[in-house]
Amino acid sequence: MSFIDTDPEKQGSNDNVASTGSSENVIPKEASLRPIHGWKWAIAYASMISTTFLFALDNTIVADIQPVILDLFGEVSLLPWIGVGFALGTMCVLPWGKVYGVFNVKYVYLFNITLFEIGSAVCGAAPNMTALVVGRVIAGVGGSGMYSGTLSFVAMLTSLKERPIYMAGSTVIWGIGSVLGPVVGGAFADSSATWRWAFYINLPIGAVFAPSYLLLVPSVDPQPSKSWAEKCRMIDWIMTTMFLAGSASLVMAITFGGTLYAWSSGNEIALWVVAGVLLVVCIVLAKYHPGVYKDNRLYPAHFFKRPILVNLQLQMFLVSGIVLAMTYYIPLFFQFIRVRDLSS
Repeated sequence: MSFIDTDPEKQGSNDNVASTGSSENVIPKEASLRPIHGWKWAIAYASMISTTFLFALDNTIVADIQPVILDLFGEVSLLPWIGVGFALGTMCVLPWGKVYGVFNVKYVYLFNITLFEIGSAVCGAAPNMTALVVGRVIAGVGGSGMYSGTLSFVAMLTSLKERPIYMAGSTVIWGIGSVLGPVVGGAFADSSATWRWAFYINLPIGAVFAPSYLLLVPSVDPQPSKSWAEKCRMIDWIMTTMFLAGSASLVMAITFGGTLYAWSSGNEIALWVVAGVLLVVCIVLAKYHPGVYKDNRLYPAHFFKRPILVNLQLQMFLVSGIVLAMTYYIPLFFQFIRVRDLSS
């Protein structure tokens, strides 16, 4: 397949250079940016999109197993946190994107894979609802880092010509994982393996691809001339904190309004106020942040001047909402409102 095997050594000389009139004066075309090619790159790419698949799968896999978990643990007040906890963890996707642009991509990627697997193990072995929620938050943080890491690797290791194909491949895998999540979760809940294997399944899949993560995925340092201290100063810690706190407040306000909290309750109003204030703070910091150079801010304000970027972000936001509505909330509706079993 041409989009997998892009070794420049296997291409003809006419594809590698453009002559300008003499054999000594040639202009190279854009070469491959990665140190591995052929089957090694194919396996490395497969291992990277496997993490995207696991992240997407985990995002929706609890849609069909929540009634079983509720029957086992009770604590209905904590049930929404099974989904909300993972969503809160995924809020780290924006900060992780910045971290990947500063620190060694492979090391951060391996850290997030480990974090995701730890979260999955905690969920599978959870003795109570609290432990399950903690595991979901950990898995969400690691999963968002894996997803961001895959996109970072593709951006850094592919040429402009082949990059859309690899990006599209990652997007397709994410869609497949999101759709299969409720199916896989329901199948485990109805089987002798029990719902716990909806989380344990991430461990053997991760183990299969572990050699590739360690040996084939290239080590890329986007800032090789910077010291550790200099790299840490390139991270917008203040805006990152404000963004995560504001996002958490907004997600909880939307999720718990009308369920755990009445819309007019003090808790609900407080969540909306905190979310609104921190959102304003983030907007101000994106434009005016004296302690951080503009290119190092968590979300550079000049992005708003490019309509195509704003349009793409809006599309991603809407598409993600539509996918979650169909794959996550519809199963919940039929189980808790229509009282259907998992098979139906």
